[in-house]
Amino acid sequence: MKKFKYIGADKFLKSYLIKVIEKDEYEVGDVRFDHNPTVLDLGANIGSYTYYIVNKYPGAHVIAFEPIPATVENYLKNMKAVQMPAWNYRLMPCAVFPTDDKTLTMYLSKVNSGMHSIQKVLTNTAVAAKIQVPVVRPKYLPNCDILKMDIEGAEVPVLKEYLTTHPKPAVVSFEFHYFADRCELEEILGDEYILVSGRITSPSMGTLNFVHKDAFDRVA
Repeated sequence: MKKFKYIGADKFLKSYLIKVIEKDEYEVGDVRFDHNPTVLDLGANIGSYTYYIVNKYPGAHVIAFEPIPATVENYLKNMKAVQMPAWNYRLMPCAVFPTDDKTLTMYLSKVNSGMHSIQKVLTNTAVAAKIQVPVVRPKYLPNCDILKMDIEGAEVPVLKEYLTTHPKPAVVSFEFHYFADRCELEEILGDEYILVSGRITSPSMGTLNFVHKDAFDRVA
């Protein structure tokens, strides 16, 4: 597979993507599967995590969710640029949130495409444009082996609904945007999950990676 080319990334986002791909922000060690794992990439952005996880698990099937049309286009361009096999990924152009509405309001960041959010404050943009995007409830998502969430402040309600309606994934990775969210996300996971790695940039922002205790028999 070719090296990721960062199509559509400004200088701020490119720096983040380098961190994801080259510095193993989502590394969980040698967790093994007796089948090709299904991965839910919630907040797929321009494809950096999809690229990362398929390199780690070449047989993985990634179902990626990204609601912003321009970012969807760049995701697909990146998958083509790195010659990602078609059976490795499927992109769903919608948001994920526990609502029965058909669309969701999202605010657009002028900083980078990784900061579009349902919460205007997280866009770091004084006058943020807003758009309506399609949305699907977490309970309607498929079962997965690996759940990754970088959905700009929606992690708590999404994780809460997903784990009450699905079998527990072996791996759960999430970015948090408030310290209180981090505490609540860890409480939702409970004692069944063990924190194995993370990257904390401030008390209110970081990425944490958890492995279910039953998956450790698959760790070399």
